[in-house]
Amino acid sequence: MASIKNFDLEDFLANYWQQKPLLIRGGLADFEFPLMPDDLAGMACEEEVESRIIIGSTEDGYQLSNGPFDEQVFANLPKKDWTLLVQAVDHFIPEVAALLDPFRFIPNWRVDDVMVSYASEGGNVGPHYDNYDVFLVQGLGQRDWQIGQFCDEQTELVGHESLKLIKDFQCQQQWTLQPGDILYVPPRVAHWGKGLGDDCMTYSVGFRAPSHGEILGHFCDEQLATIDDFARFTDQQLAQQDNPGEISNAAIEQVQQILTRFIDDKQAITQWFGRFMTEPKYPELHDEEPEQFDNQEVDILLAESDFLYRNPSSRFAFTETDKNGQLTLYVDGRSWRCQSDEIELAKLLCANTQIATLDLPFRLKETRLFKTLFNQGAIYIDDIEDADD
Repeated sequence: MASIKNFDLEDFLANYWQQKPLLIRGGLADFEFPLMPDDLAGMACEEEVESRIIIGSTEDGYQLSNGPFDEQVFANLPKKDWTLLVQAVDHFIPEVAALLDPFRFIPNWRVDDVMVSYASEGGNVGPHYDNYDVFLVQGLGQRDWQIGQFCDEQTELVGHESLKLIKDFQCQQQWTLQPGDILYVPPRVAHWGKGLGDDCMTYSVGFRAPSHGEILGHFCDEQLATIDDFARFTDQQLAQQDNPGEISNAAIEQVQQILTRFIDDKQAITQWFGRFMTEPKYPELHDEEPEQFDNQEVDILLAESDFLYRNPSSRFAFTETDKNGQLTLYVDGRSWRCQSDEIELAKLLCANTQIATLDLPFRLKETRLFKTLFNQGAIYIDDIEDADD
């Protein structure tokens, strides 16, 4: 597993994480970045890939187009001032997914995806801020980054239909990133990157930060699906009121008790949150009816393979919910209460994106959980496609 060089993790978590930007020179200088500009352009032509092209500048304005794109689009682009952005490249290319490994000091359930961008000379998306943490890793060429002010709901934006551009960007720091350099930008810190030359590629490692509205809304939606319609407001201790138009404090307290009963159920919140934070970013990438292998076929495939992999588009997490070590595994929005013989496997899969098959104990391969995840495509072996041919 690759690690970040010239980086003090304890100092970063104490003094920089969600507080202030940090430039890490040569942090991933030894990482082999797998993509070239033509590769990224090819991905942007695929139907299942989310992509955008942004053309322009702050002086002339910006134009945004959404993919998938026809190859002719790239032939007609100007020589400068345009950017191609492709989301979730790690879901499609395992070598890009490996870029997440050096950042595993952040919990897996916080990871969103790796966006890859190509910028021509001067290409940029304008001065903006994000509501989540991001590590900007320079993969090819150079990019000039300006860091601006901390933004909030009072920050005035330019009236662009889709791009949230800052009207009054105030540059406070400026760096030119070389291949392997990393720039960490906390949430709501303004930043603005411009490509230098015609070979600039940046890998953006982004993290999930659900809004309070999303958290409350998703939790309430799940609870609504479980509530019996016979559960109703009652007031058997109703007292006579001087004015029938008043909503009494007693009624408000009773409603508060109803609501509190749900939010005080820690086990229900735990189970819901595990499913919520492992929901796949792109459910359409997961086969509704994946190919099913019987136990003998799985054993043969494992015997012929060197590695077992976690699907890059799948999300894994677990919780231990009691003192007896009861473990629940969450994968792609589903949950499993693990049997005693499955706990070791669940933890192993959550901690590793790939496992040498020789290091995988036979008893774990025989568990119900292993076969279920394998047949759902959440885990796979390196030559399964060759085996199917």
